[in-house]
Amino acid sequence: MNVTTDKGVILQRFQENILARKGLVSCGDGFTVALHTSGRPLYAGTNRLGQASDTSARELISLCAKGGSVLALRENGTVYSIGRSGAEVSFLEGIASARLVDGTEHYVVVLLANGKLLVGGDAPRASREIAEWPSVLDVACGKDFIAGLTADGRVLLAGGSRMMRYIVSTWVGVAGIFADVQGKALYALTAEGKLLGTRSIPLRARDWRNLTFVASSGRRLCAVTAAGQLLSTRKLPTDMASKSFVTCSVGEQHTVAVTRDGEVLAFGDDSFGQCRTAGMGRVFDQF
Repeated sequence: MNVTTDKGVILQRFQENILARKGLVSCGDGFTVALHTSGRPLYAGTNRLGQASDTSARELISLCAKGGSVLALRENGTVYSIGRSGAEVSFLEGIASARLVDGTEHYVVVLLANGKLLVGGDAPRASREIAEWPSVLDVACGKDFIAGLTADGRVLLAGGSRMMRYIVSTWVGVAGIFADVQGKALYALTAEGKLLGTRSIPLRARDWRNLTFVASSGRRLCAVTAAGQLLSTRKLPTDMASKSFVTCSVGEQHTVAVTRDGEVLAFGDDSFGQCRTAGMGRVFDQF
């Protein structure tokens, strides 16, 4: 039996599993956005950029909220956006083979089908390093760094501090990468479901095991286990314990999680109505 091959297969399947969970739900600045099975976005909360009033978004396969804006990927590989600057929108209009889109409030990163990255907007100066990267299958963006994940579980980093680069260079067998909402830290999950971070992991999260997804904002972490349990460094509502989850997202004000039957549940600060997701119904049927 080829043990190395077996480990490679396990890693590949976990990487695919994490990518399938990305982009189903996201926390913006005072709003929640979820991807309906019909390919359109559903919103709860503030509509200050008119995102909930936009009816042109169709055939989406993933999305992410960045501050007050939304980035999304269509089935045909084009990128949809709302609330971005004119220069960034022009940059996105020329892309037709995207596989994943991410960024911050100041720049956008698009992962192409060939595993290469395109960067638009006010990106970290070190972003020119990514032109020399090999093919990557995942991307995560912070205020001063861009991270890419290779198929063999290595994490590449453009920008960031010297200490951050050293920490990331020690990571092996990584299945997924996740940037902190505030853009100051990078987290990763190994093939064994262990949590890694470029900053000290909160005491409450250090014993977490068998994780399949993680999200963070500042010192607040939320994660989903292989058994579907939702974990958080903050107290969870009592009704969460009886449900099984597949993915989650954390914003500066609230947390969102999605159950295996596609129900969107949110908790935390509800000053804009961002936690009122009951009207969304079941948003997808992938799991």
